[in-house]
Amino acid sequence: MNTLFAFLTAAIWIVPNAAWADASGTNVNVGETSAMNLRKEFESLATGMDAQSKSTPGQKLANMQRLIDGMEEVTRRREFTRLKDQPMKGPFEDVLAQAFVGHFLKFGDMESLKDLLSMNCPEYIAAIPSEFVLATSKQPDGITLLFRAYSTGATNLASQVALRCLHRAFPAIGRSSNSDRAFVAECESWWARNRVRITVNYEYPHVPGRAAPAPGSHSETERMGLFLLKQ
Repeated sequence: MNTLFAFLTAAIWIVPNAAWADASGTNVNVGETSAMNLRKEFESLATGMDAQSKSTPGQKLANMQRLIDGMEEVTRRREFTRLKDQPMKGPFEDVLAQAFVGHFLKFGDMESLKDLLSMNCPEYIAAIPSEFVLATSKQPDGITLLFRAYSTGATNLASQVALRCLHRAFPAIGRSSNSDRAFVAECESWWARNRVRITVNYEYPHVPGRAAPAPGSHSETERMGLFLLKQ
């Protein structure tokens, strides 16, 4: 977890301001230029990375995080608006959405994060499940954004990604619910009842490299979930 949050809270790297005109002096679409320059910077930093290496997703995320943290605010908000208003188109946008998750968690902008997840909900942040990232962030009730992403999802894909995250997080509830909507409602109800007496399961088996949960006072199903009730 410490390695992941080193990526998500990387030091700010100031990206040079771009000139928003082409060589002939003709004005160009600022939004398109912003996206193009960001993509070029990102792809340049990714040159030479081993696509098969387990560390590559984290390295790409760290690079994107530095890029968006170093943008001027107006440019950063423009990039966010693209993700908020339309579905992701490919791997570049997926990493961009992941980086914005880290950015908004770091700065506590939960309203923007809610809007992002409702349109483009990354299932993983690098290789870490999004539900684990939200639950272990410094933002209280971060996991509830997945409830909102499911119920207010602007696209069916965003809703289904949120649903998969919640099924991993709450396996015991998933076994007893008779519909997706009922399942999410029960997850939300369980969270409201128990939020002050739970702890994150840091042996969450869906995090890469985690060993199988050790036997203890919780049931096997409980140990597979994201949260444990305090004894």
